[in-house]
Amino acid sequence: MPFGRTACIEIHYSSVFGSESCVRKEIPTTPFGRGSVMSGNLDIDYSVRVDGILHGDRLATKRALVVGLEGEVQAEIIEVEEAIIDGKVSGMLKASKEVSIGPRSQFRGRLETPRLIIEEGAVFQEEPEGE
Repeated sequence: MPFGRTACIEIHYSSVFGSESCVRKEIPTTPFGRGSVMSGNLDIDYSVRVDGILHGDRLATKRALVVGLEGEVQAEIIEVEEAIIDGKVSGMLKASKEVSIGPRSQFRGRLETPRLIIEEGAVFQEEPEGE
């Protein structure tokens, strides 16, 4: 088993037809716990859960980035398969699958993703290229 633990996450979203769906996923994670502070460049094979503070030039994972309510990620470039944001994220976020921004979260930066879910109450500030 990889370093870390298995996290179970639920994503709720509404379709254009008004029905609500729920997706439940279990993913192996590399945790950065509450109270921890990490800086540097990170390349990780597994999903990453951040409940502490993570700063760096680059954060890359082949799976999901999960940012908890008290988590904060600040990086020039963040490359993931999917991002589930309930805390604070700033930087250039590239997600190959989707980004979900929760109701109490904050996102500031640039974003590239084929699918974006922004829940009511989220703060979303997309910066123009070059800022």
